[in-house]
Amino acid sequence: LGKTAESIADYRKAAELAPRNGVAVADLGFAYFFAGDFAKAAAEFDKALKLDPAINFLTPWRYAAAVRNGKDLS
Repeated sequence: LGKTAESIADYRKAAELAPRNGVAVADLGFAYFFAGDFAKAAAEFDKALKLDPAINFLTPWRYAAAVRNGKDLS
């Protein structure tokens, strides 16, 4: 809907309310990713995976964010 800043704010608030919830943190990462802020997306994906290593579907997203941010994870 073109309301990127509002979406990020909503996901940030959700992650603040549930800071130990890896999925909430991952959702914030996705908001940053689709807003084009790949550095913040990668950081949030890293946090989410540390909170919950079972969220293994994040691995390719983490890699994509890192590559788009100029990092080589290989």
